[in-house]
Amino acid sequence: MSIKQSYPALKYFLATYLHQDFMLEFGCFQTAVHRYIELESCSTQQQLMLDLKRIIASPYDEAKLTALLFEQLGCEYDFSAEWVSSRAWLTSLKKLILAAKSDSLS
Repeated sequence: MSIKQSYPALKYFLATYLHQDFMLEFGCFQTAVHRYIELESCSTQQQLMLDLKRIIASPYDEAKLTALLFEQLGCEYDFSAEWVSSRAWLTSLKKLILAAKSDSLS
């Protein structure tokens, strides 16, 4: 199974919300996440959370995980200036999605 097939919801999120023009479209990473929460179905969001959980727990080393995110899963957001590792960024992304979902319910 390919990486794209292993993490389809993550691939969708990265390619749709963190594409090469996401800064023009959303202004920042956090706004892109909030827009995702506003527009996508609960089942799509649940699948993303499962993909994030699985990829965070994966045995990939930092170099391999970063390469997968950018080369195979379509990420265009350079998180390296804000987070110490790709796994730390993915963990932060998961927390941000949970917080955004909570905010949208209030």
